[in-house]
Amino acid sequence: MKTYSFTAESSGERIDKFLSDMTEGELTRTAAAALAESGSCLVNGKPVKKNYKLRAGDCAELFVPDPVETQLLPEDIPLDIVYEDNDLLVVNKPKGMVVHPAAGHPS
Repeated sequence: MKTYSFTAESSGERIDKFLSDMTEGELTRTAAAALAESGSCLVNGKPVKKNYKLRAGDCAELFVPDPVETQLLPEDIPLDIVYEDNDLLVVNKPKGMVVHPAAGHPS
């Protein structure tokens, strides 16, 4: 787990934007917001939500869990191939078919 600690020098900025800026590109604002919503962000020792507005002197701590290694494996799914040559493949993707892993769809 990676831990960040920062002290706010000014007031009024949302915690998610502040953390994204302070981690210098390591975390997007969306990732910082998700961590705050999950309880991984403390301000002055207390959990805050992503829209918390900082005050000068606030001490912010962020706990970023280690990445979870996943293994992407091919699946034997029947595909409706409309056209195929050496350079191009056109697939008629049915509505609702997952095309890449995402939240709620790990494969």
